[in-house]
Amino acid sequence: ENQAINIFLLSDGTATWGAADPYEISKNLNDNHVLFSYNTGMSGTSTSLLQHLTRHTGGALFSVTGEDEVEKASTAFRNIPWKIENINIKGAEDILIEGRPSYIYPGQQLLLTGRNSISNHVELNISQNGNKKRLNIPIQKINSNLTSRVYGQVATNQLEEFDSYTEKIAIAYAKQFSVAGKTCSFLMLETKEDYEQYNIKKTEDAFVIKSSPVSTLIQKTLKDIGALLGNSKLYFKNWLNKLTTLDGFDFQVPTSLEMIVDQLPENKFSLSQKNIICKSRNKKDISETLAKELLKSKLDYDLISEEAQRRKEKYGNSDALKILSSLIEKNPGDAVLARDVAYSALEWNLNEQAYFLFQRVLKSRPYEPQTYHAIAQTLHEVGNDELALIYYEIAVTAKWDNRFGEFRKIVVLDYLNFLNKIQNKNNFQLKDFAASKLNTLKEEFSDEYADIMVTISWNTDNTDIDLHVIEPSGEECYYQHRKTKMGGQMSQDVTTGYGPEMYILKDAKKGKFKVKVKYFSSNRNRTATRTKVYATVYKNWGKKNQTVSKKVVSLVDDKEMHNIIVIDF
Repeated sequence: ENQAINIFLLSDGTATWGAADPYEISKNLNDNHVLFSYNTGMSGTSTSLLQHLTRHTGGALFSVTGEDEVEKASTAFRNIPWKIENINIKGAEDILIEGRPSYIYPGQQLLLTGRNSISNHVELNISQNGNKKRLNIPIQKINSNLTSRVYGQVATNQLEEFDSYTEKIAIAYAKQFSVAGKTCSFLMLETKEDYEQYNIKKTEDAFVIKSSPVSTLIQKTLKDIGALLGNSKLYFKNWLNKLTTLDGFDFQVPTSLEMIVDQLPENKFSLSQKNIICKSRNKKDISETLAKELLKSKLDYDLISEEAQRRKEKYGNSDALKILSSLIEKNPGDAVLARDVAYSALEWNLNEQAYFLFQRVLKSRPYEPQTYHAIAQTLHEVGNDELALIYYEIAVTAKWDNRFGEFRKIVVLDYLNFLNKIQNKNNFQLKDFAASKLNTLKEEFSDEYADIMVTISWNTDNTDIDLHVIEPSGEECYYQHRKTKMGGQMSQDVTTGYGPEMYILKDAKKGKFKVKVKYFSSNRNRTATRTKVYATVYKNWGKKNQTVSKKVVSLVDDKEMHNIIVIDF
C-alpha cells in the first residue's frame, strides 16, 4: 500500500492553465509519489517548476538533450537514490545547486555555482540507507565573464521561488546580474539620468548581495515559513498587502477587510479546478488543416474560434473550451487573450476554468477593476461566497482611474444584489459583516429595486462599445440620450475599454425592451482576439421574483449594431 509510485512527467513544466503556484501544485501529490521529469533543452521549458516537483517527491530532473543522455535517463530511476548531505568546494562561498535537489540518481547532472576562487575538486557527501559516501570529483577551471552570470541566474531563481518573503533581495540579485524573471524585466537605459529616474543603483545592489548569501537566506526562509508555503490564505494576505504598493490605482486594506480575512479558514482561499470531460478523443476528429495549424508557434484566432464553435455544437462546451485553450498555451503571457477565453468559459458555464483565467489577467494587470468584479461574480457562481465578498470589497473600496466611468456605482448595485441573496444562507460564514455592509450601501444608494437593469462589460482595451435600449414607446436610451420619459437611465459613456455601462429602469411599462450594443470603435492593433461583450440582464432586480440572464456576444465589424436580448415585460 505504501510502495512508491513512479510518475513520469512528460511536460515542458510551463503552467499555462489552472494553478501556477508550485507549492499548491505539489499538494496534489501523495507522499508515496516519486516524480521524474526531463529537460529537453527546448525553448519555453519551465525548469523551475520541474525542479520543484521532482525535489518535493524525491525524484529527479534528467537532462536529455542528447542521445547518450536519453539512454542513461531511461534506466537511472530504477536505482535507489542517494541523499545529498552537503557539498564542499575549498575556497568557495555560497555554494548553490541549481534546482536545490535533495537526492541524486545515476546519470543525473548537477549544476553547481558559488562565489570566490575555488580548488580543483568538489567534495560531495551522500548517504543511502545508513551508508555514507564521500566523493571527490575533479573539475576543470574555465576563465569566462559568464561565470558570474550563471551564479546570478541560479541565485535569482532560487530567491524568486519564495515570492514576497525574499522579493527585495531577489530584485537586488536580478538587477545586479541582469536576470529577467518573476521580479524584474529588461529595460533599455541609455543615460545616467535614466538610471537616476528609475532609482537603479548597482553599488547598493552589490552591497546587498555581499551581505546576503543565498544559501544562508534560503535556509532561514525555510526554517521560518517552510510549513506555510502553499498556504493559500497566507498567500492571499500577502497579495492583498502588495496591492497597496502597486501603481495605477489607490488601495488601502480596510481594517474590516483584514478582520474578515482572518476569520475565514484556509480552504476558502483556494478553488479546486474541475477537470473538463471531453467527448472527442479521436484523431480523426481533427482536420488536416487544424492539425497543421496546431503545429505553428502562432495560431490563427479565427480558425481556432470556428473550430471551438463546431465542437460546441457537436460535442459540448468542454470540447469547445479545450480547443480554445490552445490559444492560451501558445500565448501564456497574453492577458487580453486570457480574458477573451475567460468570457467564453463564462458563456459556457465553465466557471472554475474562467476563474483561473481571470486570475492570470489580475496578476499581470491589477489596475483594471473589471477583473476583480468578474472574479467576484465567478466565485459566487461556484459557491465560494465568502471569497466573492472579499473581491467585491476590493472592487468597491479601491480608487480606480477615471477612464473606467461609473464602475463603482455599477459594481455596488451588483454587490447589493449579491448581499441580499447570500445573507440568509445557513452555511455563509460572514453574516454579520454582510448585514452591516448591506445597511451601509443602502444608505449610499437609494435604488433598492428596479424592474429592469442591464450591465455590459467587454474584454478589449481601447475599445468603445455603446449600450442601447429601445423602450416599448420607441424611445432609445444611449450615451447621447441618457434619460427617457419612462425613467430609463444610462450610465456614463466609457470610450477607452472594458466598460462597464448600465441601463436601469425603476418602473417599467408593459411591452418589449430591445437591448443592443454598438461596436463604435476598436483597438485595430489587436488581431489575436475579438471583442466580446458580457451582458447581464435583470428583471425585477432586488425583488423576490428577480430573474437574471447572461449572454456573451462576439463583435465583428466596427460601427455595427448587435442584438443582445429582447426583454418582454
